[in-house]
Amino acid sequence: HVAGSQVRCDDSGRRTRDGRQALEGSLRSSRDLAPDGDYTVQLRCIRTYRVGGPIVTSGSQRSTYKEELRWQEAVIVPCASVRSSTGVPFAFQI
Repeated sequence: HVAGSQVRCDDSGRRTRDGRQALEGSLRSSRDLAPDGDYTVQLRCIRTYRVGGPIVTSGSQRSTYKEELRWQEAVIVPCASVRSSTGVPFAFQI
């Protein structure tokens, strides 16, 4: 997580050979960062569902939710190959 970063995604609808869709884009910061190592860009699919309480929250009554990590992938981008202000590229097959 980078404070003040901007995510721009280009979902061109392209499909991979196995029929999955590509999600590509870049993460940009307003100024160049000085990372201690390579950039790790993660994409996670998290299922959030209600497990208790009322459907509508009012006053002190609140619903209880649980999160379940369905899958995640990571892309490692060498910090020497990019500047964060111009964009750290990523591509995931989803």
